[in-house]
Amino acid sequence: MHIHSKAGIGVSCSVDEIVPICQHSVFIEPVSYHPFRGIVTEESEKLELAENFLAPSNCLLMKNHGLLTGGATIEEAFFRMVMFHKVCEAYIDAGYTHQPVPADKIVSKDIVDKSVEAAVSQTGTLGMMDFRALARQLDAAGYETGYN
Repeated sequence: MHIHSKAGIGVSCSVDEIVPICQHSVFIEPVSYHPFRGIVTEESEKLELAENFLAPSNCLLMKNHGLLTGGATIEEAFFRMVMFHKVCEAYIDAGYTHQPVPADKIVSKDIVDKSVEAAVSQTGTLGMMDFRALARQLDAAGYETGYN
């Protein structure tokens, strides 16, 4: 998935590296980065973008551009995008777009790993519960997603 949200663009223009600062951060680690060189039209540019978005990363901060996520399923890619966007909002709200994140505010790798394991163990697929809940909300509003 790819978006140009206000928070995503703001962070992509001002932050060199995303570090885990909040609960939502645990679902976007590790983040990859791609420099902005204009609209990607040339084959060589497409290859470079793909090379910068290699596993295990499922989240790519496109510098001065926006956010890109992937995943094993549509649900996972969507979930990661929602989390990535929320992390960008947290960066802006906490004022970390123009100053480094203090070391004592960074969530430890151990907590990140344990949190992801716990979330996946609930349904077997990251983001499945959230995606289903959103589909139910859309169905209740009359949009008939067809998603079960």
